[in-house]
Amino acid sequence: MMQKYGSQFSAARVSLLAASLILTLGACKGSAETAAEGGASPVAPTSASAESSAQSAATADDNQKARPFTVADLPVSNAPLGTFPYLGLPQGYASQDVVDSAFDRVPFWTGDRVQWIEGKVHSSVLQSNSDHPYSQLELNRNVQSLVETLGGKRIFSGILPADASGDIGSSKAGVHYVGGIGDIYNEPAETYVIHRDDRDIWIHLGSSGNSGALLVAETKPVQITAKVMKPTP
Repeated sequence: MMQKYGSQFSAARVSLLAASLILTLGACKGSAETAAEGGASPVAPTSASAESSAQSAATADDNQKARPFTVADLPVSNAPLGTFPYLGLPQGYASQDVVDSAFDRVPFWTGDRVQWIEGKVHSSVLQSNSDHPYSQLELNRNVQSLVETLGGKRIFSGILPADASGDIGSSKAGVHYVGGIGDIYNEPAETYVIHRDDRDIWIHLGSSGNSGALLVAETKPVQITAKVMKPTP
């Protein structure tokens, strides 16, 4: 009898151990599945963080691009300048239809607005001679090299917006200095600035067909020569 009960007790014990093992395995499986599911969750914040960083960087770039141009942000040039308009032409090119003014007001495109500059002005059409094929790229590279040698910077390169080219072209200065402005409606142009302690030199280089267009303005206050009239005795 005791053997019988012992056998039954052993069978019950085995059953309990088996049930406990099944429950333990089930709990482990559930924990593993939960961990697997939970393990994926940190990826989302990481991706969100990366996306947020990218958006922040893009916003910073947009803000930088949206910032209006300011001459004061340019480095100050101390390079020797020579004689106005300071820029010599490459071999095979010559200036034609030159218009020089001791004091006038002319427009330049900064990349975000039309900037009107008052001062000394030079305007000319740049032509190549019969022995030298015209190349706008050659002119661009030469002017860029000279401006950089003089401590200046290029602030714009490309096609002007239609509203900007329209405002410039329809202005009195746009008509008077048309040779130095060129075809800003259809051709790309470049704007450079040489920032000095006492003045700024603005340079527009454009083109029109098979010729270049050069407009240079040096800022300076107008010399006041008018005097108050003496009262009549």
